[in-house]
Amino acid sequence: MKSEGFETVSIQLCTGISVDICVRYYRRSCDRRNRKRYKGAYAGLILLGIHDRCSPALASMVSSWSALLSSFDEVRQVLCDHGMTLDIKVIRKLTYRYAERARAEQQAGRIPLNDGDTLEGRRVVISTDGGRTRLREKKRGPKTKKDRTRFRGAWREPKLLIIYVVDAQGKQEKSFSPFIDGCFSGPDGVFHLLKGYLNSLHIQASDKILFGCVPPFT
Repeated sequence: MKSEGFETVSIQLCTGISVDICVRYYRRSCDRRNRKRYKGAYAGLILLGIHDRCSPALASMVSSWSALLSSFDEVRQVLCDHGMTLDIKVIRKLTYRYAERARAEQQAGRIPLNDGDTLEGRRVVISTDGGRTRLREKKRGPKTKKDRTRFRGAWREPKLLIIYVVDAQGKQEKSFSPFIDGCFSGPDGVFHLLKGYLNSLHIQASDKILFGCVPPFT
């Protein structure tokens, strides 16, 4: 990476305002020779956790609402109600890239834990199950009359897992936030996820472990 000098970058905050800052831009030499743009990085912003020209709080907020609500259009409406105007394409990009970074952190074994996320001396319940969902897969062939790409809605079975803690009466403890995750890579993939979570949570320090095949939430 070679420095291309300083550039003015506008950073969107979760309060709805933007802040212009001057930051150094780095790019690879091969991209500079080929006159390609936007192939570099703002190293200073990355060190601060700022990606896609928005603050970490805004990226987390958009991703959370995208997971909770039924469409990106609803997310855009909620953001507008909070004084933030973002295009649906921007919301989609922020959500997908935030998920990619979260998955990369998880695969690297860096799972963020809260203060109460400890399994020492606790009763732990681990459940796995399968689901059913449709995936939008692009279809070969000519486009539609409205110049849209054709697609097929193939059914896929995601493998799901949940890790939570119960008290002596078998009721879920509210002080421990359950870990819920899943993947489309089959049983091997979900058990790989489960192994990473249990290693990060130090499952060996727990008091009792109960394995189940049906999650408590339906």
